[in-house]
Formats: sequence, C-alpha cells, structure tokens
Amino acid sequence: MAQTTNTLYPTVAPTYIATNPTTQPGYASPVYANPTAPVYAQPSSGFDHQNSATTKLSSSSDSESTSDLKDRLVHRGSGMVFDFGGILSESWEIFKKHPCFYVSFTLLAVITACFALIPITLLFIISMLDVSLNILRIGDHELTRSNIIRWRIVCPVFGQILIMSVLIFIGYFCLIIPGIYLSIAFMFATPMLLEYYELEDGQQGVTIMESLKITEQVSRNMNNFIQLFILSVIIQLVASAGFLLFIIGMLVTIPLAIIMQAVAFRDIFGLRGAYQVQV
Repeated sequence: MAQTTNTLYPTVAPTYIATNPTTQPGYASPVYANPTAPVYAQPSSGFDHQNSATTKLSSSSDSESTSDLKDRLVHRGSGMVFDFGGILSESWEIFKKHPCFYVSFTLLAVITACFALIPITLLFIISMLDVSLNILRIGDHELTRSNIIRWRIVCPVFGQILIMSVLIFIGYFCLIIPGIYLSIAFMFATPMLLEYYELEDGQQGVTIMESLKITEQVSRNMNNFIQLFILSVIIQLVASAGFLLFIIGMLVTIPLAIIMQAVAFRDIFGLRGAYQVQV
C-alpha cells in the first residue's frame, strides 16, 4: 500500500500517513504524486529523506516566505551525497517511458545547432530539462504543447544562461581555475530557476541572481564541490558516449545526461508541491 511522506521541515523526521493526508492539519490543497507512479518517480536510493525538499512549497498563509525558501534551499544543499548509480538507473527508466519526446527534441537541438541557431537549440534543451522535472514531481503525465514548453519561464532562463556564460568566461580568462569552479558551481542553477522561479500560487520564488547565489554558495563546501565535480564528469561522459556509438547514440545519451541533472537536483533540493511516495 502506498504511503505518503510529508516533511514539513527538513529537521523533522518524516511522518508516514496511512489515511487520507488531506485530513491532516497544515495541508493546503497539495498536489500529490501519483500513488501508482512507477519506480522512477521515487527518489534514488541515496536520497536524504530528512534533508529533502519533498514538501509543498508555496506562498500560502501557513507556508514559508520567499526568504525562508532561499534559506531552506541553502540548508538542503549543505550536505550533498549522490547515489550516482541510482541517478543513472532512474534517469534511464524515465527515458524509456518517453523515448519519442526525448529523441525528437534532441534531434531538433542537434539540427538547429548545426545551423548555429543557438537560441532555438537552448530552447529544446531547456524544455527537456523542464519536462524531466515535471515527470519527477508528478509521475507519468500526458505531454502536451502547454507543458512541454513553458514560455513564461523562457526569458528568465535565457537571461540566467547569458549571465552564467559571461561569469564563466571571465572566470576562464582569470587563470582558468575560477572558470572551472563556476562551471561546476552553477550546475543546478538552471533547474533551480525552472523549479522555483514561480511558486504554485503564482508568486515570485527564486530570482535569476538568487539561483546563481544559492548554487554557488552551497558549492563552497569542499565535500559538495567534490560531489558536484564527480557528477559533472559522469554526466559529461554519458553525454559524449553517443559519439562512440556511431554518433546516433547521442539521441539517447544527450537526453539521458539532461535527465540525470534533473534527478540529481531533485535528490538534493527537492521539488515544489511534491510528496515522496513510499511503495
């Protein structure tokens, strides 16, 4: 029987509820993960249940303020421990459920990149990352035009990518090492903006600069940086493995690497409006 875990605060142990969770105090019309969702909708085995963000994050009267949200995101990212094998296997399960979407969008991204249509290429990549976060949050759902590309978030994400690119370029220009550091530190900046830019009630969540600041701040911890570095290397190896598979393998390995980024982000920072489902 599926049980739903609600972690209202990261320092409180999860409470397993066998009855209807909506009858419990403190719930404000949450969006529950599908109790019959497949295994890939679950956190990977290295998931920290007590330090997770699997609670509903909105700006309702009994919810945290925006400043509390930022503090909690920093807190959740303070002790990163990735289950790299679990992330890879969970990402593969997601890809197998939606191969047509991921392969077609990757193909479009590659074609537009060949014609130097970089903004359009980025749009397809951003869409795959956003859809991956949605799948992790609510389980299987029908992919429609409205939830494949969220146009209202495109401009903020493009602005963030531009700022990141400038900062990383300056970092590489300044003795290379700062550029390498920023490239790794900003790994979760884009998924954080996609997930927390707009809260469930439509109010402002994390801004462009705040997403960069939070992800850079948590990477200052040496253990976190090492974990991020290893994850970055693995993702790059997965993405580039397609070249070894007669290039056409990129249609699988590139989206797989994108999904891995979403899964790893979920394992550390959690997702808004999501509840962990125990099967």
